[in-house]
Amino acid sequence: MSGKKVYIALTAGQGCLWGAGISEDAGKEGLGQADGEFKEEAKEISPSYQPLTVTTDGWEATRSAWKSLFEGITLILCFLHEVLKIRSVCRSKPQQCQRLCQKLWEVYQCTTKRQFAQRLRRFLDSDSIVVVAA
Repeated sequence: MSGKKVYIALTAGQGCLWGAGISEDAGKEGLGQADGEFKEEAKEISPSYQPLTVTTDGWEATRSAWKSLFEGITLILCFLHEVLKIRSVCRSKPQQCQRLCQKLWEVYQCTTKRQFAQRLRRFLDSDSIVVVAA
């Protein structure tokens, strides 16, 4: 690729790198082909492989690629990318941003699905979410 800009679509989980595909563009089709390499390899090992969820960076192209690769998959926004987005929106209010990120971190520290859902509902019902709109 000497000198060309490329994008690497990484698939990782459980402390392991499962796949890496290269794309010359960051659009849905390019990333779909790059992430599609993972799908093909996974299907070779287990023809019925179907992930239930995937955590993504939040790019629309990435989200669209995964939706087209695996029908019915649930997309989850990566915690780091969520915090970075909050920081960019709340740039002029660093103290409120810190408070919001701390409350969000408390949601993500749950150990069960039920506890996560409960804390997320409480977080969304609180006044914390108003900071993002301000």
